[in-house]
Amino acid sequence: MKRFLAIIVFVVIASAVKAQIVTCGSPFANFGLPVTYCGQVKSTSRDTLGKNSGVMLYLCLPYPNQAMTIVIKDLEYPIFEDYKLGDWVGKNVCATGTVQTYRGQYFMVVKKESSLHVSY
Repeated sequence: MKRFLAIIVFVVIASAVKAQIVTCGSPFANFGLPVTYCGQVKSTSRDTLGKNSGVMLYLCLPYPNQAMTIVIKDLEYPIFEDYKLGDWVGKNVCATGTVQTYRGQYFMVVKKESSLHVSY
């Protein structure tokens, strides 16, 4: 029941942004347009991303089979400074942004706190 309520709250928030809402297992094909992707964080990692390093949240399935990767670069990471890497696992999150692909994997870069909603 708690999980269902969290998803309803995320849907309402996402509706205000006017982005397509996508959950684990839902197909989508609107690259370049705003998308709100909701799912449970199954695994995390810290990795080098070009000139910066960052935190990667793997949604729906653990890496390397994740449905979506949410990338929080270190430049933006301090807005989530209360979270250690392991604290993310098991949280339900909704991220709003533009979906990109890298080597056939979907990812979204979070650039501000309001783009990522975490259920507790």
